[in-house]
Amino acid sequence: MDSMKIAMSGLNAFRTAMGTASHNIANSQTDGYSRQRVEIQSNVPQGKDGIFAGNGAHVNSIQRISDEFTNAQIRTLSSEQQRLDAFHKMASRIDTMLAEDSTSITPAMQSFFNAIEELNTDPASPTTRQLVMTQGQNLVSRFHTQYKQVASLYDEVNGRIGQEVDEINALSENLAQLNVAILNSGAQGSMKTPNDLLDQQERLLEQLSGHVGIAVTKEANGMVSVFAGNGVALVNADKANPLKLGRDESDPTKYVVTQNGIAVSDSLSGGTLGGVLDFRREMLDQTMNQLGRQATVLATSFNEQHRKGINLYDEWGGDFFSVDEPLAIPDNQNSGSGALTATIADASKLTTSDYRVSFDGSQYRITRLSDDYSVDSSTLPADIDGLRIDISGTPNSGDSFLIRPTINGAKNIGLVINNGSQIAAAAPMRASSAIANVGDGKITTPVVLDPTDPSLKKTVTITFTDANNYKITDADGNAIPDANGDTTRSFESNGEITFNGLSVHITGSPAAGDTFRVTPNDAGQSDNSNGRLLSELQLEKTIEGNATFQEGYANIVNNVGGLTRQTAVYRDAQDTLLSNARAVRDSISGVDLDEEAANLARYQQAYEAAAQVIAISKSMFDAVLDATRR
Repeated sequence: MDSMKIAMSGLNAFRTAMGTASHNIANSQTDGYSRQRVEIQSNVPQGKDGIFAGNGAHVNSIQRISDEFTNAQIRTLSSEQQRLDAFHKMASRIDTMLAEDSTSITPAMQSFFNAIEELNTDPASPTTRQLVMTQGQNLVSRFHTQYKQVASLYDEVNGRIGQEVDEINALSENLAQLNVAILNSGAQGSMKTPNDLLDQQERLLEQLSGHVGIAVTKEANGMVSVFAGNGVALVNADKANPLKLGRDESDPTKYVVTQNGIAVSDSLSGGTLGGVLDFRREMLDQTMNQLGRQATVLATSFNEQHRKGINLYDEWGGDFFSVDEPLAIPDNQNSGSGALTATIADASKLTTSDYRVSFDGSQYRITRLSDDYSVDSSTLPADIDGLRIDISGTPNSGDSFLIRPTINGAKNIGLVINNGSQIAAAAPMRASSAIANVGDGKITTPVVLDPTDPSLKKTVTITFTDANNYKITDADGNAIPDANGDTTRSFESNGEITFNGLSVHITGSPAAGDTFRVTPNDAGQSDNSNGRLLSELQLEKTIEGNATFQEGYANIVNNVGGLTRQTAVYRDAQDTLLSNARAVRDSISGVDLDEEAANLARYQQAYEAAAQVIAISKSMFDAVLDATRR
């Protein structure tokens, strides 16, 4: 009977082994399946009179062949790969838009300045003036097109954030429910947990890591706790902690991720959600601000020069483009009555950063958000990076404001003038040398420094008392003193001479008695003096004082293109690392059909042998019964 009992234990053990091998084969193509291995162990032997006889075998456990370090590595690599992929897909669209001729600002900007140069060849021509109007409108339209395309990505980002939050919440809830199933399965929460449920758990964790970077804590009973980013709890044992969508308190147009009413977007990283948030922060905001600055600086610089010329109506030029004012947004939590305003004091100093102004009850702190540089001021107005910041009303301690100087620059640029005759191509004043001059001095066209100077359009005469000194007199012969009150001024060849809001240069070497006159430019329809200065703006370093308009836009294209290509390289490298890690996991946990077939053959032979032992034991027992009947 003992041999039969022993054979039965073997029969049961090998039947379980064959079932496990069959289970492995059936799931050889199941995604995320970890192969299982039966651990057979001897039963406790029976002893009598110091002699111990074997007592058969039993299945001690069915092990799940899985390496937690490899699984954790795959989650990390998958999270980063998904982040880079999401970032790259959206960045590629901006890259294409900025670089293609059909949507790029560069051709439209070049065509506009080419039209200005055409105007300079024939300033009185209605055709050349209309060409400037047409190309100006084309440039404005190109800015508007780019703004709309970039702005549409803000809506898409908001939608993607909502989708990701829903996916993360669904996976977190599934994990919490699976934790309960694992706890309640088998031995009611013992350490012997069901392998297939653990595989499901691992698949859910990997899927979740594709949406957001996670850290996983595993308990001895098989349950897991999951944390995203910097400690944002998604799953605590049997409880899922959902994420929600909220509005950015300083910029209501943006969605943020919240948990329990607290914004946690800045604490999240990795996965598709992290990629979308990174894209908005690192590229989308920057690109919108860069395009806005490009439009703002171009429009402001052009307007400043245009206002210094006169049009065909003999009127001051005024603004050519409309320019958007910086956006100042109060925080939703503000309790005071303070209303912040920001104006552009010097467009050439504008950066692409946003700014935060906070008030602590006694001081204002202005922080440049791109690098956290800050300045403190006890009062406003205050200047920073070409901005003048002022406030009305009374803010309370803790109030803050977000300033976005160029966010709407490309959106709201437009043409102010509505016909070509309003283009101020002529200078308001002209200069001439007296025929009787004996020196070789020549005077340049007057440049307007201050179009508001009341004496600007008055006739003046520059008379050299000797080769090194001169006087400036008005039409009545009255001397015009310099800033120090002196009526006699020192001359340096090619030096600047300023008066009445004007500036001229006299080159060469004037002689004593030489005179030069500056007079109103009456009937200056054919004058292109201001038109030349408008054309020369394209060569000036007007973008942060170190780049022309064309160079400034090229920098935008290069920055976006460089980051897009860099992300593609990193993503491809991450793809390789992830594939390698999965190959390692497959080599550890994957099912080898040849190995399982060999196992089946071994288990079959052992099963048949155990069955043969039972048959022999039965024959022996029958023989004993027959002998006792006689």
